[in-house]
Amino acid sequence: MTVRNGKSRYLATLVVALLALALRWRALLMLPADYDEPIYMQAAQHYAAAIRAADWNQLLSIRDTIEHPALVKLLYAIGSVLSPRRTGG
Repeated sequence: MTVRNGKSRYLATLVVALLALALRWRALLMLPADYDEPIYMQAAQHYAAAIRAADWNQLLSIRDTIEHPALVKLLYAIGSVLSPRRTGG
């Protein structure tokens, strides 16, 4: 494989990744919430509270929506912890 061929593949991969990100961002802004997103958000709030309190035992004992893996709920919680808090209405 030549250096030029490697750069072409890298560039193509980068273009595809940016296109996918742009399409998902557009969908995020334009589409309504799915039926299960409020359920994930409620569970994520419990995860976020445990993360903010650094209470790792509570984080492991949360039983909200146990039928679903915790990854999405943890990602929502991390987003909630990292985002600035909203005040007022």
